Amino acid sequence: MMPRTATLLLVLTATTASADTVIHFKTNAPGSPEQMAIKGDKVLILSPQREGRFVMDTATETVTMIDDREKRYFQIDSQTVEQTTGMVEMMRQAMLAQLKNLPPEQRKMMEERLGITPEATPPLPTIEIRPTTSKIKVNGVPCTLTDIVTDRRKTAEACVATPKAAGISDTDYATMQKMFRISRKLAEKTRHMTGPAAGEFAQSLAPELDGFPMEVKDLTNGNHVIVSKIETRKLKTSDFLPGAGYQKINPLQEMQRLMGDGKR
Repeated sequence: MMPRTATLLLVLTATTASADTVIHFKTNAPGSPEQMAIKGDKVLILSPQREGRFVMDTATETVTMIDDREKRYFQIDSQTVEQTTGMVEMMRQAMLAQLKNLPPEQRKMMEERLGITPEATPPLPTIEIRPTTSKIKVNGVPCTLTDIVTDRRKTAEACVATPKAAGISDTDYATMQKMFRISRKLAEKTRHMTGPAAGEFAQSLAPELDGFPMEVKDLTNGNHVIVSKIETRKLKTSDFLPGAGYQKINPLQEMQRLMGDGKR
């Protein structure tokens, strides 16, 4: 018969292995999410009003955007983004061609109204991570103050903790890092887009920090995000999936809808 101590250890180990991670944020950034959940290879981010969900499967590099209010969803991956942005770019060029014979002032006004510009794709910024020797605690978690420098100008400050200090398992931390890498890759593919549609796909070109950011201050706009709580608990698989009967829509059609909304 197995000793009681060994049995308890196995139970605790099994419970820890099956637990998922939920990260809560406090932020002054308009429209920013207040919670992120990690379960296995999947990451879930709720909209602030909890009317929609962003789900990334880091194993397949697939993003599912779920609209719980309208009960519909669409999925994108790297190939879908390339196809969609290619079509949008063709539409942009066609609209610019139609406007080129207008008087300069009228053409500029129409370009701004339609959210299209003739400028070339902007180059990617050069981002540097510069850890300092200063250490503080954020909600009791020790972290290192780190400067984020964009094109030689300090644009943000972060306080970076080790995953262990933050209380995040190595597997969930690895999933979170993969999510940011995939988001950056998708953002790079869409950076030449203009208008409201660009913001729907392009995640921030945030740098890859060596650790878990407990606090981030954006010095360009004053936005401030702080981790208020990290908890481990079992999450439902259904939280990461569209609801029963939800309509699957075409990403290109959704892009066209978003572009249409931006014209109003």
